[in-house]
Amino acid sequence: MRPSTQPLILALVAGPKRGKASGRHRRRTRRTRRILATVVATMLALVFTPHLASAAVPPSLTITLYDTDTAVVGGTGFPVKSTVKLHADLAYPDGTAYAGDGTIGTDGTGHFLVGFILPEHLGSGGKLTVTATAKGAPTQDVTLSLSAGAPINGPELTPSLQPSASAPAGGAPNTTTGGSTGGDRLRGGTTDLGNTAAYPNAPLIPAPLKIPAGGVSVPAGSDLQSFIDSHGAGTQFNLAAGTFSGPGVIHPKAGDKFYGVKAGPGGTKLVGLGIQRPNGSADNVEIHNISITGYSDSGRNGAIDSNLHESDAASGWKLTNSEIYGNYLGASMGMNSLVENNTFHDNECKGAAGGMDGTIWRYNQFIHNRLPDANDPGGDCGGVKITVETNNQFIGNLFSDNGHPSGLWMDASCHDNTFTNNISYNNDGSGFTDETGYSNTFKNNIAAGNGSNEPDGWRKVGIVIQSSGRDTATGNFAWNNNGASITIYMEDRHDASGTDRTANNTVTNNTVDVATKIMNVNTNGPNTTSGNVVKVIANMLIPRLAAGPQM
Repeated sequence: MRPSTQPLILALVAGPKRGKASGRHRRRTRRTRRILATVVATMLALVFTPHLASAAVPPSLTITLYDTDTAVVGGTGFPVKSTVKLHADLAYPDGTAYAGDGTIGTDGTGHFLVGFILPEHLGSGGKLTVTATAKGAPTQDVTLSLSAGAPINGPELTPSLQPSASAPAGGAPNTTTGGSTGGDRLRGGTTDLGNTAAYPNAPLIPAPLKIPAGGVSVPAGSDLQSFIDSHGAGTQFNLAAGTFSGPGVIHPKAGDKFYGVKAGPGGTKLVGLGIQRPNGSADNVEIHNISITGYSDSGRNGAIDSNLHESDAASGWKLTNSEIYGNYLGASMGMNSLVENNTFHDNECKGAAGGMDGTIWRYNQFIHNRLPDANDPGGDCGGVKITVETNNQFIGNLFSDNGHPSGLWMDASCHDNTFTNNISYNNDGSGFTDETGYSNTFKNNIAAGNGSNEPDGWRKVGIVIQSSGRDTATGNFAWNNNGASITIYMEDRHDASGTDRTANNTVTNNTVDVATKIMNVNTNGPNTTSGNVVKVIANMLIPRLAAGPQM
């Protein structure tokens, strides 16, 4: 891992203040000024063009990578002769991150140029994010993934930007799957859980995905199943704005695609009408831009369900840019599926379930699921509860305000799943729970303010590894939970017996406000807890992550 002790250097184009320095330092300083002079000349051609000379131009930023550790930012359209506050974040895939602040003045046309000497080369795919703020102008955010070049080692000039805690900055949405519609929407970045921009406390309705050309138009109020039956497999159905009613279930054919105009008010809505696989051959069904509500079949299956309790499940389904709310169970997915850019809220028992093998859950919001009076005879409800799940990836999801026992709950031998850059906060139970699983990884997640209404002490926490073995938790941030930040709860059970299934967990290099706790119930075994930094909440430097619907 790269060290996080080197500063991220802000080198103003006007040059640093002169002072005493060694001959070597002076030589390096002259070299860096030559570099920046060359970069400035390049940037002048890019930024100071005649049509951008007016301060009436909307504020904008341009980042140009000069080399693997030298970058220049140009600003246009800012208030003239004003001071611009700059904030920079630099993150690498291994979790090392740097951050800091500086200022620069604009000229008589509202322009500025500023150079950055980076503490590490970006040949491994680091990401530099710069935010510029000036009085009278809105904040401008520019994010650019930078590539490799010939190495240049610049000197450590003043003023320097101090390193942040070792943490990720969150990756950009992968739009190749068709789920995401915009750029990064960053959450976190503060310990203030009352900051609703960082930690939303209401459903976020995703913007619609663009509808491909062609398809069969379906008027609102139509019998959707009759349209499906009268067309071959793999048909694209374009559902008009308005309501399609149940009660009942529609059964798509393999490869069918359903596009609404958008989720939310004024969009396409299915009321009391679920979409479920008829059999395991109905693979690769797609559902986009739809609100689905009011579906329940006495609490057994999901409003969207290709899984049906692992019974003859269909694979390869895609559910994106939709709103799933007011159902008993929102969605239960079969193997190799994609669930991206959706909001699941106010579902009676749970927002989602299933997943089986190889499913990706990315940029979703799960808020206010598992309602207080939920019909839960089997004890299965939770914000999200998944069982017998393998090789799933949870990336950049939000879990909040869900009922106990957990915002995200794995149960019954889930293994080899990864949870990265998710934010779980203000849930009645734990932020994340692995119960009777093994070989799961929690990396670079945020878990805060959880466990406020949970009877089991070991679940009043940010992350709990419960009767599970060989799990890994690293690089996570956990604070202000109702118990320990991260707990290893060792209990030998019939469904997870022996130390191989209840021990050998690794909890390292997390940032927490309460030390990791190990609770031995009826067994004892080796676990590794090291490098975890315990901090006062006010001193935590929380990363900003791409999380929740990328609208």
